[in-house]
Amino acid sequence: MQDIIYMKDLRVQTIIGIFGWEREVRQEVSIDLEMEFDCKRAAKTDAIEATIDYQKLTKGNDKYVEESEFKLQEHLA
Repeated sequence: MQDIIYMKDLRVQTIIGIFGWEREVRQEVSIDLEMEFDCKRAAKTDAIEATIDYQKLTKGNDKYVEESEFKLQEHLA
C-alpha cells in the first residue's frame, strides 16, 4: 500500500482561458497535488534523502504552470 502526500493551495500566475482578455492577463490558479509515495524508508530512518524534495517538486510545478498558456483548466490539470 502506498502512502499519499498532499500539497494544497499552491498558487501560480499563468495565462489561462478562452476569452481575449484572459489571453492577455496572467491569472492566479490554485493547485492541489496528490502523490502516491512509499514513505516507509523516510519514516523509519528520518533521513532527508529518503523522502521527496518538496522544494524541487513545487518549483518544477510552478515553472510548468507559469510557462503554460492552456485555454482550459481541464487541460492544465
